[in-house]
Parts: sequence; structure tokens; C-alpha cells
Amino acid sequence: MEYRFRKGFLFGEETLVLTEHSLQRLNRHGKVKRELPYKQISKVNSYSGLSAYDEEKKTFPVKMVRIIPHWGLSINFQSSYYIRAGSRQMQVAKNQLEAYQAFLEELKNRIRANNPDAVLQTGNRALSVLCYLFALFCLVLFLLTLAAPVYTLFVPTRSIGKIWPVLIGLLFLTFTFGRTAFHMGQDYAPERKKL
Repeated sequence: MEYRFRKGFLFGEETLVLTEHSLQRLNRHGKVKRELPYKQISKVNSYSGLSAYDEEKKTFPVKMVRIIPHWGLSINFQSSYYIRAGSRQMQVAKNQLEAYQAFLEELKNRIRANNPDAVLQTGNRALSVLCYLFALFCLVLFLLTLAAPVYTLFVPTRSIGKIWPVLIGLLFLTFTFGRTAFHMGQDYAPERKKL
């Protein structure tokens, strides 16, 4: 079974081939660039977060997988086939989600048969930490905004009457953005389970 994809304009077409004992990555000329035996694969990291649009300008999410061995370089592949650069920092690509899912499921079955200790990890730890840090920043701003009227009691030159709308708006924005960032951090949190 094989799967073809292209990441971007700097990369040529790549092919992944499932052989009897290993996963092979071929370059556009058909030569093996990397080979990972199924027994050496320790982790399958599945994540998404990017998006592209197809020829009809419909947006779709791009799913990606990193196959990580016990030792050595990993193999990455994705569910889209790059066609050309688009506008708004997005790329025009072909959505290959069905072929991607079929290939990934067959790969998981072969890894599971050869290495029962392999782990499936979903989520993105770096994005989760960044979202939690932004939520913490919003919480600090929220608390400082709550303390602003108390500050004006001790500094008589500052008048609170003129900035009430700003304070209420800042309370609303910090609460909304902080809550959203906290929930995004929960969504991006990595989960590990047996493959």
C-alpha cells in the first residue's frame, strides 16, 4: 500500500510505502530516503491545526502525523497534496482525507502487530502551553483592572469617573479572551494511549 503527498513548493512529491516489515519514504525518483522497521516505531503523533483550500476555494483542515522511532529521524506526512501557493498565507491543495485515513489505519495495524508497546499521541503540547500562558496573562490583566478603582482612592489626582467605560470594556475583553484561551489550552492538551 502506498500514499503520495506534497508538503509545499520547496518539496517534491513524496511517497510512503508499507512493506511487509517496514515503512519506507521514497523521493520523487522512487529511491528510498528513509526506512523505519515497524518494531522500532515507538510513537505515532497525530495533530492538526493548519488549513488549506481546494480549487473551488473551499477551506478544509489539514491533518498531520509524525511517526517517531525509538532512535533516529521521524517520518512526517499530511492529508493534503500541495498544488500551488494561494492568497492570505494559505496554500491551494487537494484534500486526500479518505486515502490518508485508510493509509494511517493500515499503518497503525502493522505497528500494533509488531510493537504492542507503541503509543498514539494526539494534541500539541507547545500550543497548549502557549494558550495557558495567554489565559494567565488575561487573568492578571483582569485582576489589575478590578484593582483600578481601589488605586484611585489613594491617588486623588486620578479620577475614576471618566474611565468607567474603559474599565468595563477591559474587564469584558480580558474575561472573554482568557476564557477562550483556557478552553483552547484544554483542547490542544496532549493525550497518550496505547496504539
